[in-house]
Amino acid sequence: MSGADPGPSLPPPGLVHLADFSIRVAPPRIIVDSANGGRRFVEILGGTVRGARLAGTILPGGSDDQRIGADGVIHIHARYLIETSDGTILHLDSTGLRVPDPAGVYFVTTLRFEAAAPGYLWMTRRLFVTSGERRNDQVFLSAFEVAG
Repeated sequence: MSGADPGPSLPPPGLVHLADFSIRVAPPRIIVDSANGGRRFVEILGGTVRGARLAGTILPGGSDDQRIGADGVIHIHARYLIETSDGTILHLDSTGLRVPDPAGVYFVTTLRFEAAAPGYLWMTRRLFVTSGERRNDQVFLSAFEVAG
């Protein structure tokens, strides 16, 4: 529709800190490695979640299924479980990008939670983003709720 009013420019959403994640990972298993890219599988061995709004343990057995583009961009898709400090089990699904760059590494993911416990249902109705860093056998994420 030409000439339609795009409406007002709205303020950007805010970010509210949820928690910091420290995730232990196994060495990557290379599935495909070629000039056109590749695929690798990274087992999640466990870890911790610390924050005022979410705290607990990352359970072993999760995975990060990564696709590597010919340009070196890593497409992340991780799934794992968190046992909260009160014993509730949460399922987490994380997708994102890790882009090596001479000026630094761009490592950002989105998180979606699944929960049945009433005290955590609010997390299934929100979007979360993280900034990340990989060091040797650990991944560090700082997670934020996108506040509307």
